[in-house]
Amino acid sequence: MSQDQDPKSACAVATDTTLGETEQEWARYQPFLEQEGYMLRPRYRPGWVPEVLRLGTFFLRCEDAIPSFGEVLDATRISDGTPVVLKVVEALSPDTLISSFLTNEPGG
Repeated sequence: MSQDQDPKSACAVATDTTLGETEQEWARYQPFLEQEGYMLRPRYRPGWVPEVLRLGTFFLRCEDAIPSFGEVLDATRISDGTPVVLKVVEALSPDTLISSFLTNEPGG
């Protein structure tokens, strides 16, 4: 970047302000997850406008500039603010079988 270039315009050029394919899936899940008591980061909520565009903040200082690159995403449990990790899995995958085993009462 040249010394004369405006850092705010460089931010807009340097960061992608659209959601990737996997992120679009998370954004579609957001309303359901919120109903179930979990809130995704602002990046995945309806009507999201990136901080870099809304505030003109340098993109590396923007929380919502951190994308998701897979089936795992951080979230917050609304009832008490506890950070949680969500993972997309197939219905009868080993992950769901293990999770079911670990969450059931012994002998139940």
